[in-house]
Amino acid sequence: MNKLGIGELGTIGIGILMAVIISASLFSTLLPPLGAEIHTQGLPFSASITPTHVKGGTHCVFTITIVNNGSSLGITKVDILYPGPDWSFERLVSYSPRTWKVEEYAGYAVGGLTLSGPNVLIGESITIQLNMTTPGTTSDSEQWEITAYSGDTVLGTIVLTVVVDAQPPTVTINNPSQDQYYSVSHGYIWVNVTVKDDLNITAYGVNVNINDTRFECKLIKKDDHKTYQYCFVNNTAIPDGLLRVKVTAIDKAGNLGEGEVKAYVDNTPPQLLGIRVQDQSGKDLPFVDGAFWMSGSTTGIKVNATLYDTSGTIEGYIYFNTTQKIFTNKAWTELYGVSGKKFVIIKVSVTDGAQPNPNNFTQTWYVYRDEVAPSAVNFTIEPICGGAIIRGISASDNVGISEYVVFINGTRAEVTKDTLFSEQLATVGEHKAFSGVLLLDLTDYAGKKANITLLAVDYGGNAGPSTSRVISVPEGEWYAIPLYAGWNLISLPLIPESTAIEDVLSLALNQKVTTVYAYDNATDEWLYYYAPAKVGDLANMRDGLGYWVYASEYDVLVVQGRELPPPPALPPTYYLTKGWVLAGFKSTKGMSASYYLSSLQSGTYWTYLYVWDAQSKAWQTVKVADDGDRLYPGQGFWIYMYEDQRLIPPLLMEG
Repeated sequence: MNKLGIGELGTIGIGILMAVIISASLFSTLLPPLGAEIHTQGLPFSASITPTHVKGGTHCVFTITIVNNGSSLGITKVDILYPGPDWSFERLVSYSPRTWKVEEYAGYAVGGLTLSGPNVLIGESITIQLNMTTPGTTSDSEQWEITAYSGDTVLGTIVLTVVVDAQPPTVTINNPSQDQYYSVSHGYIWVNVTVKDDLNITAYGVNVNINDTRFECKLIKKDDHKTYQYCFVNNTAIPDGLLRVKVTAIDKAGNLGEGEVKAYVDNTPPQLLGIRVQDQSGKDLPFVDGAFWMSGSTTGIKVNATLYDTSGTIEGYIYFNTTQKIFTNKAWTELYGVSGKKFVIIKVSVTDGAQPNPNNFTQTWYVYRDEVAPSAVNFTIEPICGGAIIRGISASDNVGISEYVVFINGTRAEVTKDTLFSEQLATVGEHKAFSGVLLLDLTDYAGKKANITLLAVDYGGNAGPSTSRVISVPEGEWYAIPLYAGWNLISLPLIPESTAIEDVLSLALNQKVTTVYAYDNATDEWLYYYAPAKVGDLANMRDGLGYWVYASEYDVLVVQGRELPPPPALPPTYYLTKGWVLAGFKSTKGMSASYYLSSLQSGTYWTYLYVWDAQSKAWQTVKVADDGDRLYPGQGFWIYMYEDQRLIPPLLMEG
C-alpha cells in the first residue's frame, strides 16, 4: 500500500463526502459527540467513535477522537484501522491538528490511516473525520483498532465497536385483517401488531408509531429479544366507515419498516329495507296497524325480506312460528302452510360479516287472519250534467277498508282508499277522486238513469254488502278546475246549468272557496261575493268572463253545463268593451290564443294577454301572434281593447 501525502487527499475517493478531522484541544473542554463510544482500557489515552450504530450500505461520516490522558511522553503517531473487508473508505474530510500529516496505513490488509506530527501533550486531543461506506449486511460487532505511539514506543491499542444494521424491522398487523369489517366491543378497536428485527430490540430499541392519532399504545409485550408485540387502542369514538391503519417501526440505525391494512368499522346491524308477505296466489298481504292480514281463503304464505349491510354478508334464518328456514337476502322463502291457523309469527334473525362479534338484526311480525267482512257503504250522491258527485263514503271494519268497489250499471271500476283521500284530483279509470269525494264520469248515461253501487273490501279481502242508488243523469257535461291555495284567475269552460253563484260554488269538492271577485269594465267597478256569509253584490258567474277566486286550501271546482246552449238558442258571443277586460276562455279544449281571438279585428287588442299561474303565484304572458302560446280550459285572462269588439269563440276546437 502506497504512502499518501496531504496534497493527494483529494484523490482518495469519489462520491459522498467522508471526512477526517484531527483537532487538539484542552481535555477539560472536550465533550465527545452524542452516542460516542469511549474506551480507556487502563491506557494513558482514551479513544471514542461516533456514531456507534449505523445503517448498512450507506455513506457515513465517522468522527474518531483520541485524548492524551496521562502520557508524559506525549502522543506523536496514531494508527486507525477500520474493519473489513466490506467497509469502503471514500475520502478524508478533515482532521486536527493541521500540523500533523495523514498517510494511508500500509501494514494492514483491510485498510486504515496513519496520523503523525508534533507531540500531543497531556490534556490535548487528536480528531479525524472520514467518510466510509458501511457494509450491506448486519453485524452486531464491527471493530475499529486505535493504536497510539510516543515516538517508536507503543502506548497501547484500543478496540472501538460499531454496530451495523442493514435490515429494516418487519411490521405485521395481525388485527384487524385486510378488508375486514370490524365490530367494536365496548367502543374500543384493538390494533395488534408484531414487530421483528434482526438485531436485539431489547438492547438497541425500536420506535413504533401508528398513523391515526385516535389510537395510542396500551401494551408492549416481548416474545423474545427480536420480536415484540404492540397493542393500540382508540382513545376516542370512531364512526362506521373506512379505517386505514399504518404502523411504522424505525430501528436505531434509521431503517424503516411498515405495515398497512384497510379495514372497515361496522357497528351497525343490518338495516331492513323492506319485507313482503304473499299468499299462495302471489298476492301481497296488506300491512295495516303493525300487522299483515290474510284472508279466509289463504292457505299458504311466503316472505321476501330485503336488508342492507355494509359488509355485504348477511346470514341467518326466517322463522314461521317455530319452523326455521334459511334466510336468503332479497329472495322468497318456500311456501308455509297456514290452513287452520288464525295467526302466524314471522321472525327474521340474521347477522352480518363484522368481526370479531357480528352485528345482529332481529325483528318479529304478526300475520292475522281477517274473516270479518266490512259493513255496507254509506254515501250520498248528487247527479250533475254527464256525471255524479258521491260524498261521505264510509264503511266500518274490524281491521280497515282496503278499497271501495264501484259499479256503474253493473260495470265495475275499482277505487282505492288512498285515492279517495288523495290531496289532489286524480283520474282513476273512468272516474275522478278527491278528498273523500268520488267524481264519476257518466257521459254515456246523460239523459238516462244510472244504477250506482258501492261495496267495501277490507284488508283481508272480505267484501261487504253492496249499497245502490239509482239516479237520473242530466244531459250535458262537466269539467273540473283545480284551485290552489290563494288567488286563482279562472273562467267557466262550459255554459253553466245555473249561473247563480251559490249553485256554481256548491260543486267545489272541498268547499274551500271563500271569496270571488269580478270586474265590470263598462262601469269600472269590482263586484264581490263572500262565500262563508253568502253576501256580496256578485250574484252570478257566467261563461266568457274571468273571475278571481280565493281558496283557503287546495280545492276542485266542478263546472257542469253545455258547450253550446240547447236549440234554438244561438251560440254564445262575448262583448268586450274598450279598455282592460277580465275575460274568460270558454272551451273544454286548449287552443292557441290567436285562434281563440281570431274573430277580433287586428289592432283592436293588446299584443299580450296576462294570465295568473296560481300554483307558482306568478304572472305569465300569452303572446297573441304566437301560435305556440295557448290558452287552457278554466283560464281567465286580462286583455286590453282599443275599441269595443265582439268575441266569437271558435266552433271548431283544436286538439
